[in-house]
Amino acid sequence: MVALILLVLSLQTAPAQTPAPKPTEPETYQKVDPTNADLQTAVKFAIDEQKRQSKEKLKLVGIVTAEKAQVSPNFRACLFADRNGVTERAQVVVSRDPKKKKWELDVWSWGSCR
Repeated sequence: MVALILLVLSLQTAPAQTPAPKPTEPETYQKVDPTNADLQTAVKFAIDEQKRQSKEKLKLVGIVTAEKAQVSPNFRACLFADRNGVTERAQVVVSRDPKKKKWELDVWSWGSCR
């Protein structure tokens, strides 16, 4: 009887297990010269977009650090911006949709930079 139960249990198949989804790898960035033409275009877009969204007076003072993504056409920059007469730091991430050839402001974070 015990042998029969063990035989039946061994013949039952375990339910199929789906593999756990792989966590997405964070984007890898490399330093880029702040005078890079594509970076300058991306930062100008970021400033203009933030002005439009916040309806504040905003002007680029300077770029502290800049990085370009290795795989995607993204830029991450730490910059100084004049915000209504006060100079503040901002971390920005700007991406470019390769199909639409259009810039998008992904992150604008006042006061923080990597």
